[in-house]
Amino acid sequence: MAETLHLQKRGGVWYYLRRVPKALVAAIGKQFIKQSLGTSSLTEAKRLRTIHDLNSDALFMAAEKDGIGSGKGTKHPVLPLTTLTEHVRSMIAVMDRRSADRLLKDPPADRASLKERQADAEYELGILTNPADPRQHELIGRAGQRLLNQIGADIPDLPNAAQFEEVVRRGLIELCRRRLDRYADRYDRPYYDSLFDPARPTSVTLEDLSQTYLAEKEEDYHLNGVSPKRLDKIKASVAVLCEMIDGQMPVYAIDDDVVQRVRSLLAQMPSNRTKLYPGLPLGAAIERAKKDGKPGLSSSTQAHYLETLRDMLKVAVRKKYLTSNPAEEVKPLKKDGVTAAEKRRPWTDQQLREFFMGSGFYCSCVPDAAKPYTGKDRDWRFLVTAVDAVQRCPAQ
Repeated sequence: MAETLHLQKRGGVWYYLRRVPKALVAAIGKQFIKQSLGTSSLTEAKRLRTIHDLNSDALFMAAEKDGIGSGKGTKHPVLPLTTLTEHVRSMIAVMDRRSADRLLKDPPADRASLKERQADAEYELGILTNPADPRQHELIGRAGQRLLNQIGADIPDLPNAAQFEEVVRRGLIELCRRRLDRYADRYDRPYYDSLFDPARPTSVTLEDLSQTYLAEKEEDYHLNGVSPKRLDKIKASVAVLCEMIDGQMPVYAIDDDVVQRVRSLLAQMPSNRTKLYPGLPLGAAIERAKKDGKPGLSSSTQAHYLETLRDMLKVAVRKKYLTSNPAEEVKPLKKDGVTAAEKRRPWTDQQLREFFMGSGFYCSCVPDAAKPYTGKDRDWRFLVTAVDAVQRCPAQ
């Protein structure tokens, strides 16, 4: 055991400081166990540490028995990381405004007072940027737990807990740097960390955006009598796009690199993927299709997916989640080898005449036909027939 494990000396006095296992924080109600040992002697502190270790172990075992798996220790919902990140950003913005207001209302009386405040900010910044300093976890844990209490949420599950703590750490660093700028009369930059850019769009996930987009489409199609099959096709396309990009990706992070990756995957995606390789993830299906020599998506199908992505990101721009649409001009990466004109050449006038004139199906619908067609659908058959072809139909 390290000599000072779970021990921390502050102001000449030793403290017992132990981190609560992340899985037990919700049940115990705090992230750290901290208590003054009331001694400046390391030998005495080590003796008292043994007692506190036993007490902490007993507390952890009781919490694990009563809280984990039974739901007794969970009082609030566990929010996704993107939502928690937005709460951290809001918290930092509020704390920064309060810090600026305090400086205006209570400015330093003299240069010595100013240097003292600067030293405090630099001291805290040093703790937050030194991963070996145990006080870093105390600062982060206190700020994170205060936020979770305010919004009525539990600490996120692993591995999101570590990511949440990192967001909190970055936020506290941002606060320190802004404070130091104000003390030095520097106002040339509104932020340091891009995560705390005041103009940064809200961290809505792609999955959140897709639900908004589909809800708008569903209302539009319902009011305009569009076939439900068309909406089903769009829903299927949206599901594939969320698989390609990752539905939990923040919308603000979708840039040209993401769009180009979608283009590449669409160019490799096998046609009829769900029928050929049911249950296989996209990457595995692509590899299997390459080995099996299966054809890929047509250019028009790729274009449909890209059009759906473009429409979704238009909603993001409208909602101000994005400042611009990176999929605005995107086109399929893989083109068809045969042009549309070669695939479906228009009928010539001669072909139309031969088709209608030589068809008893249509000629029987001509007025005064020798053997007129008497079915109920005669009217539309007659209308389909070209006037020139009707005039040339031979009598039967």
